[in-house]
Amino acid sequence: MSEAELPDNEENTRLLMRALYYATHKEEEFHKWHASNIYCEVHAYPSIRKMAIVNNSMKEQTTVVYDGEGNSKAVTLEPSEIRWEDFLNEG
Repeated sequence: MSEAELPDNEENTRLLMRALYYATHKEEEFHKWHASNIYCEVHAYPSIRKMAIVNNSMKEQTTVVYDGEGNSKAVTLEPSEIRWEDFLNEG
C-alpha cells in the first residue's frame, strides 16, 4: 500500500462517504437512510416501504437510524444482525 492510500476500515469508509456528499453539495442528504454508528448501515427499499438495518460487526451495536422521511430512532442490533423494518413513519 502506498502512502496515498487509506486503509480499508469503517472510519475511512465513513470519511469517504462524507467527502462524496460534500463534493456533490448534498450534505443535507447525509442523514437520509443513514446509521449513526460506523459499524451499521441502512438499506432502503422505498417501493415496498421497507429498510434493512445491518450490523457489520461481530459485537452488539447501538445506532440511531435515520429514514428518508426525516424520522430517527435508536436501534440495538446483535452481532451480524440484519433487521427488516417498515419505514419509521407510515405517513
